[in-house]
Amino acid sequence: MGKIRSFRKAGEMRATTGERAALPGLMPIDPNEIPDGIAGSQWLIERIAAALRRERARAGHWTYDLERHIGLRRALDAEKARRKALVGA
Repeated sequence: MGKIRSFRKAGEMRATTGERAALPGLMPIDPNEIPDGIAGSQWLIERIAAALRRERARAGHWTYDLERHIGLRRALDAEKARRKALVGA
């Protein structure tokens, strides 16, 4: 069972890396400037959550972008999974 858990964590980290690479297209952020570790992950979660709140506030307006909303939500979920993996490590 330990091997399955390790594989799952590795998969979560790969997904998170991919979501972080997509962030510059969703919000003004440079992935190279994101601090490492749990504190950096928490910082990024707060930034993504704020961007998602701003996007939700535009719902119904012509500037609202559903694809951006979905991308931010996926990035937030992936970063939360990354933080959980870091805390559990």
